[in-house]
Amino acid sequence: MSEASIGLWHGVWIRAGGGYPQVERLYLSANNLEGAFPASVLQLSKAEQLFLAGNRLTGRLPTFGWERLPELRDLNLYSNQLTGPIPAGMGKLSNLESLWGWETGFDGLIPPELGNLSKLRTLRLHSNDLSGPIPPELGNLSNLLWLELHDNQLSGRIPTELGGLESLTELHLFENALTGPIPSSLGDLADLEMLQLHQNQLSGPIPASLGQLADLWYLRLDFNKLSGAIPKDLGRLQNLTHLALSANDLSGPIPPELGGLKELKVFFAWGNDLVGSVPPELGELSMLDSLSIASNPGLTGPLPIELKNLQLTTFTWFDTGLCAPSDDAFQAWLASIEDHSGGPTCP
Repeated sequence: MSEASIGLWHGVWIRAGGGYPQVERLYLSANNLEGAFPASVLQLSKAEQLFLAGNRLTGRLPTFGWERLPELRDLNLYSNQLTGPIPAGMGKLSNLESLWGWETGFDGLIPPELGNLSKLRTLRLHSNDLSGPIPPELGNLSNLLWLELHDNQLSGRIPTELGGLESLTELHLFENALTGPIPSSLGDLADLEMLQLHQNQLSGPIPASLGQLADLWYLRLDFNKLSGAIPKDLGRLQNLTHLALSANDLSGPIPPELGGLKELKVFFAWGNDLVGSVPPELGELSMLDSLSIASNPGLTGPLPIELKNLQLTTFTWFDTGLCAPSDDAFQAWLASIEDHSGGPTCP
């Protein structure tokens, strides 16, 4: 209701020239806005950026009219109180590069039409009530860098087509109800740096192909139903700092090849069915800070004396068949660990 020129309005950037001024950017995040998302916004045909995050917008987004925003590059709607599904019409935003929609209140299915957004670089839809399968069409987003679908109610299998996201650096699918195996095609994501699949119902083996992810530094596969051996190929991940495999059904020995992970800071493998001795090669993990191999009854024998080379703040190995060497230096090392919980001393 202002009489000032539109170019002076708070949060409104215009494109001058060519007759009437055209809105180019709308920056109205965190402004305590309330009510429904106005369909009239879809008439801003020259808009490149719409930032409406952090408000109290309610109701459903318009179903139709998204094709009227052919120049839109950034759509930020996160932290609102919207309801209903993501409109399939958003798949017509042919120049969209980022869609930020976490904690918006979205529910229902992820529309497969989003796979048409060939320029999309960021897709953040986590912390909603989205359900159903992950559309395999998302594998068409060859420019995508970040895919964040965690903390929803997604079900079904991880599409093998996601292995075609050749530019992807982060994949976050944790805290859903996904089932089936981890696709071996994820090993083709050559630029991937973070892979978080924990707290699902994934089953089957850990693909050896994950050992091809040379840039990976963060890998969480814990709290699933994964089985089989820990692939020795994971020892090739020279940039890995966090490896979480706990609370699965993994079996077999701890691969000595993991001793080659020179950047590793955290290794959690508690709550599995691992067997055999602890490889002395783990004593070569000079950066390791936290180690947990507890609740693996099949692990047996003395802890390797080489572990005392590590400067750990956390070390848990209770509920195993392991024992601690009686060597004075080793016992002093155990006593120096701030958070230590283990088993008996070897006879």
